[in-house]
Amino acid sequence: MVLLGLAGTSCGVALVGAGVGVVGVGAAILAYSCDEPVDVTVWMSAASHPVCDAFVVAESNGKRVEFSPCYRAYLGVGTWNITAARAGSSATGSLVIDPNHRCNEPAFHTVELTLPANTPRVARNGAVPRL
Repeated sequence: MVLLGLAGTSCGVALVGAGVGVVGVGAAILAYSCDEPVDVTVWMSAASHPVCDAFVVAESNGKRVEFSPCYRAYLGVGTWNITAARAGSSATGSLVIDPNHRCNEPAFHTVELTLPANTPRVARNGAVPRL
């Protein structure tokens, strides 16, 4: 009965608004993911600088994350196999994101993969140019 009396006042509206706000924050917390940033650098064994035209993918337990070797991606908990491929050659590494990591203590991961020498460069259209 007191709630009905408050419903007609601005206090009642404020209480209802506060309740909706708490539900919204709760939903945001449930949807929040604290995946950790991973930077992948792809090298050629005979080059002094990284290459940025490889295809890089990370896979873990049926999840697949594709990203550029010159950018970063965010990966969740698990053991990730990271593969860089460029014109028929590839290099693979792995990374473990600890299930006991704390979201308030994020970690930044770096992975460096080296492709074999003499790998032809892939053109933007996917064709391998003649040397």
